[in-house]
Amino acid sequence: MSNSLQILAGSVTTAVNGSVVTLQNVSIEVNDGKIINISPIDENTRTSGKGVLDRRGCLVTPGFIDAHTHLFPPTDRAAEFAMRPIKSY
Repeated sequence: MSNSLQILAGSVTTAVNGSVVTLQNVSIEVNDGKIINISPIDENTRTSGKGVLDRRGCLVTPGFIDAHTHLFPPTDRAAEFAMRPIKSY
């Protein structure tokens, strides 16, 4: 049995092809914990019921894990992360 969720977002900020982009009024479809689709909210979008999380008016940032990573510059930062000392908290 799959676990699905639909998130209605006012705006979504994410990275696409090395650039930071913001999409407005979108539906994010999640299945088994993975984003499977992001599409504009339209007349066919389910907006209520089980499995719908209405966050219109909010900013959603899928995929940003490191709480202290800045959105800019949208470049490869692998060397910077490799220089960070390993810490155990």
